[in-house]
Amino acid sequence: MVVGSLLTAIALLVAGAVRYLRASRALRREQQAVARERDHLNRTWNYQTGRVLRP
Repeated sequence: MVVGSLLTAIALLVAGAVRYLRASRALRREQQAVARERDHLNRTWNYQTGRVLRP
């Protein structure tokens, strides 16, 4: 009885940790994609003069 509830608690803890890590990894990947797009635009477009630096 005690062992079963202990195993259940451990399983729930592990499942919660895995879910949290997956969510944080997906969020970080999305932020990296946004940052990559922003850096690309900053490299290819000169906002001060409004002209394309390189294609």
